[in-house]
Amino acid sequence: MIRDVKTTWVSADSLARLECWGVDAHVHVHLTGSHGKLFALGDLSVRLLEGIRTSPSKGEEFFTYRPSHIADMALAVDGERSEPIRPTDQNKAVGPGDVVVSKFLPLRAAWVTQETPRHPVDSNCIRIVGLDVAHGFWITAVLNHPTVREAWAHHARGATIPRIGLKDLKGFQVPELPNEGGRFAELWLGLESERVKAWNKLNALLDRAEELVSEIKALLGGEQKYCFQPAPFLSESWLPTHVAMRHIQDEMSRLYWLQLRDVGIAEKNRLRDKGPASGRLLRLSDAEGILAFRLPKDELFREAGFRVYERPLQPEEVLVSLMGTSPKVVFNHPPRKETILVSDRWARLHSMKHPGAVALMLMTSAVQWQLRNASSGVAQQFVTSEDLESIRLPRINDIEAERMHRHLCTAMDELSAVRAKQQELLAEVETMITRSMGRLR
Repeated sequence: MIRDVKTTWVSADSLARLECWGVDAHVHVHLTGSHGKLFALGDLSVRLLEGIRTSPSKGEEFFTYRPSHIADMALAVDGERSEPIRPTDQNKAVGPGDVVVSKFLPLRAAWVTQETPRHPVDSNCIRIVGLDVAHGFWITAVLNHPTVREAWAHHARGATIPRIGLKDLKGFQVPELPNEGGRFAELWLGLESERVKAWNKLNALLDRAEELVSEIKALLGGEQKYCFQPAPFLSESWLPTHVAMRHIQDEMSRLYWLQLRDVGIAEKNRLRDKGPASGRLLRLSDAEGILAFRLPKDELFREAGFRVYERPLQPEEVLVSLMGTSPKVVFNHPPRKETILVSDRWARLHSMKHPGAVALMLMTSAVQWQLRNASSGVAQQFVTSEDLESIRLPRINDIEAERMHRHLCTAMDELSAVRAKQQELLAEVETMITRSMGRLR
């Protein structure tokens, strides 16, 4: 016998608002609003626009925001060099006050501020245009609320590709804007301005690092040519990418570039014989943005697909992912107070005089190119410790390296402080949304 069957009466107007008529969309995910009123987005004087569907013609390429760029209620393009949009496409670009929503689940939304670069969104995103400041921030926060994300997951259950559409958003029920809504929005705008200023300092350091590798960049993007190679370039692997990389690394050495083993020592063979039962384990997926990472959850380890280093993560330690196909770098500053374990998918660099400068150089196009091309094995996915130590970095004098390290620490301190304030504000907003929204029935 089936017990605890839930039922509800759904009006014709409610059905007309949504693209999905599934039971979960109405029985399990209806927001009661027991402590406040609800309104539908479609009731506001706004426009809901889908992103660009067709690819621009050759020679007219420009950058577009994708769902992966939505993070922490903002559109972030950390580490990407975005091409400027053409003047004729300004009407397709995001503008201050827009809310950008990912069509794919889990649901994510970003609020566009004055500092957000003006670029279009792709066809996997929806723009909500025409909101005032207070409603723009409030609706973005509601869409990112954990309970709302769970509701949309129920709503899209059973679909071949779980996603939301324009009609879904038009019918989405939002708690009424609280009296504090305007204050929350203004606080967020101020914090976003501080965050962008700190990010610009970090971006300037990345630009400076790129200048230091500019002498070799012309060799990286050239078309592949067939030619005879000296015997030293045909040592262990005869793969064309490996041969070409060794050839370019020889040119780097002629320009007095240093091998990574001459700059810092990669920690080896200091793995635990028996993995811990639980803890905070830093995986490759935890790396985000530039040199930063999300704090891992304290969890039980059920899988044995990794090994763990004996020492936890150290202050100002530099980590390089051994997955060469997706190069990632972490600089642990400012250090977290929590004990964080490190998986063996990371190479740990230590004994460096200016670790921040080394971390910046590892983010440059010339070094990232080497990491991608050094991948070996059956799937040509991971980099060996020996190949990693052979990666070349440009020689930097001590004065320049010390300046880069010091300025990087300052920029990351500022970014960390701003993000902490943003999280505190979002926690306060989330509590208010929970009270306003009631519960799921």
